[in-house]
Amino acid sequence: MVTAVEPDFDIAEMPFDTYVSKAIDETTIKETVERLAARAQYDALLQEHYAVAEKLAMLEKQKTETELATSSAYQELLDRFEELESARADSAAALDRDDIVSEIGRAEQIAERIDENPGGTEDRV
Repeated sequence: MVTAVEPDFDIAEMPFDTYVSKAIDETTIKETVERLAARAQYDALLQEHYAVAEKLAMLEKQKTETELATSSAYQELLDRFEELESARADSAAALDRDDIVSEIGRAEQIAERIDENPGGTEDRV
């Protein structure tokens, strides 16, 4: 989702995978698309896990602790994240929020290496 509006708690209910605020440059668009394309290779449960983690991170960046503590939408996102985390814990690929953020960074680094060496196959996700 690309918008000029700063995120509010209503993003909890919106069906998107990432949120980007305008003004946005070409590099940010490219990095966002590459990150989402890499994420598309994951199963649906992990994709939702990423989307919820990004919504939480965006709200935590934009809102005060008091606003977060009093928001039912934020609490519902936290609860959903924990549900997804629990479901993922049943598999060998369980990730916590820090792992997800690290994986996002790793996907971005891989995309950069692919751009630098488009004919090669190493480091592909």
